[in-house]
Amino acid sequence: MKDILSLCLLAFLFLFSINLNAQLQEVDVFPYAVSCDSESSVRAAIRCSEGKLKSYFLSGEKDESCPANGMNHLVQITLNIDEEGIYTAKARSKDMDAACMKIIKDKCLKLPYDIELFPAEINKKTVPYVHTLSFFYPEDMDPAVVDLIPFAVDCDSEPTLSAAIKCSEDNLKGYFLNNLNEETCPIDSINKLAEITLKVDAEGSYTAVARAEDMSPVCMKVLEARCLKMPSDIELFPAEFEKKAVPYVHTLSFHYPENKDPNMVKFEMVEVMPRFKSETCESQNIDLKAKQKCATEQMLMNLYKTLRYPADAREKGIEGMVVVQFVIEKTGYISNPTIKKSVGAGCDEEALRIIQEFNNLPHPPFIPGMTDDKPVRVKFSLPIRYKLGGRKSSRRKKKRRR
Repeated sequence: MKDILSLCLLAFLFLFSINLNAQLQEVDVFPYAVSCDSESSVRAAIRCSEGKLKSYFLSGEKDESCPANGMNHLVQITLNIDEEGIYTAKARSKDMDAACMKIIKDKCLKLPYDIELFPAEINKKTVPYVHTLSFFYPEDMDPAVVDLIPFAVDCDSEPTLSAAIKCSEDNLKGYFLNNLNEETCPIDSINKLAEITLKVDAEGSYTAVARAEDMSPVCMKVLEARCLKMPSDIELFPAEFEKKAVPYVHTLSFHYPENKDPNMVKFEMVEVMPRFKSETCESQNIDLKAKQKCATEQMLMNLYKTLRYPADAREKGIEGMVVVQFVIEKTGYISNPTIKKSVGAGCDEEALRIIQEFNNLPHPPFIPGMTDDKPVRVKFSLPIRYKLGGRKSSRRKKKRRR
């Protein structure tokens, strides 16, 4: 294309209300820095990589460049890594000084060019992965790779560790959700994402901090009050690495309310998935799976023709993945499109534009999902990757040490 746009659109992906911590994603090998491949083991390489990534941000961030009032605040860097190891980095911090954040955000733009990563793997095949890197400035706690993340003491009776961790996540979420209702949390905060950051030391003692970008002050007051009480109400086992207790930073995410609309069904509960409506696909005498594949290809073609790389993003060399979440209604039309993962520089607005353009087709853009032979509303997230041409990666010439 004229703008040398390369668009890679993942197939439909439902994002659960719980945003799982990176350590809980089911991959065989986590992403790590190519420069750490000479370490004695994969585990050592991953720890080396975590250290390099944190040092990349912490080096140089001293008093001269980062004001004192930005110290001792948690910083989280989200890495969206594709199956080739190409990635984008996005920073966030609740209270850090704006001058500090500008430095860190500038480093996020440079990071993919300065530190090359191997992608994650499942069954010896590379897969996309989202990893969260956390650190404090000045650093006083190491939230590194661990063998076992913290979990609630009350869940220790579960038959397996994975069951105990799931039990713990449910208990922690319930601790907050049980105190959020229409009386304590105004209607304008409904369906907002809340994040609770738990800073857990090697003895299991911890503090909890709430964050929600769009939630009302009244709701935030409820969450903050629960954060203060939480350490005395819920006891946690500390994280473990090599059978030793270690400090850890864990992020708990949830929406309020969690799919309380009885007509909103989860992706895995839909018997027949929604698909892009295309006469080309529907007229063929093929099975449902083939129609789904055909519909996705037709949707890609439609998007490819209409998506424009924003001039601001192109000039600044900004790449990355925008995730648009929307509802496919029973009628097949789209409603409530929102940005769940942002790139900025006009990419978010362009992604919303093309999703909303679907509703301008001469027919409903989708064939709705079906359960018990009845159409149902389904919430979807559509990741759209912006990638400028002309950037060659050397990582395909490199081989991960086995």
